[in-house]
Amino acid sequence: MDLSTDEEPGPTLVLSATFSEGSDRGGATWQTGPASVFEPGLPDEESAEIRIDDFASGVEPDGRDGIRVNAVFSRPVRLRASLLGDPCLIGPEPSFESAGLRETHSFRLDGLCLRTLYSVALEVEDEFGNTATFADVTYPPIVPGARYFDGTGWSDGYRVEYSVSTSGVTSGDFSPPGVHLARYEVTIDGEDFDLASGIGIYCFAGDSSVTPATGTDTWSDEVSVTINFAVEQRAEVPGPQCPPHADHRLRHWYASVTADFTIADFESGEITIPFEARDPAFPDSTVNATLTITGRVTE
Repeated sequence: MDLSTDEEPGPTLVLSATFSEGSDRGGATWQTGPASVFEPGLPDEESAEIRIDDFASGVEPDGRDGIRVNAVFSRPVRLRASLLGDPCLIGPEPSFESAGLRETHSFRLDGLCLRTLYSVALEVEDEFGNTATFADVTYPPIVPGARYFDGTGWSDGYRVEYSVSTSGVTSGDFSPPGVHLARYEVTIDGEDFDLASGIGIYCFAGDSSVTPATGTDTWSDEVSVTINFAVEQRAEVPGPQCPPHADHRLRHWYASVTADFTIADFESGEITIPFEARDPAFPDSTVNATLTITGRVTE
């Protein structure tokens, strides 16, 4: 049976009935009425729900200053898109409005800051006047009445390869045996590195270096570096123990250093960040070092 009409195309339905002979289930006991003509109709305008394809829809980076929004719906809709909250912008706030009815929409929102998280809201309407709003209901700001859409994503930045090294590690004017780095951690644009743990300072004084680390990442125009380290002095033990094997800790002190550099600085040459940890109880007892970051922008 062909269910299409001159006005509306439709599917073809094939109905097959089978039965076995017998008094209870056989065709002799069936009662049939006159044949009727099937009249296909359009979806109920009042109850029709606009749905979004969760697997094919979402937000992804599109260049360093933009994001691309992909949205696929269950029927053709007009679409209007806007950024939620107070977005970081380097130009006029972008928005998008479709020219007509389409099931699939793909568009770019530009003028955005690098390496920034954005959330997009979609307002849609079909040809019958049914409307719906879609947004990421798990991420603020929450849009009242919105249905879920994976509409939160990051803009892109500078793709980089880099290495981190530490040199010139010394213990200042006061260098008793048993002084060592108990912790030495570096965070670069959110990426953490544990560069040393329990390494005796007298084992690598002068120009010796802590084991370097390498990484690949995506950076924005400005990159933040945080250095956290702890210094301990334990009971003196005979011989060049590295690190000291004695468990008795005499005293300890901590320090944290934060520095920023630009992507232009990084492209121009190596980044050097000197730092020190000074013992509050013994001002002459310090640990000094220089952190060096080198590398290149790949794209």
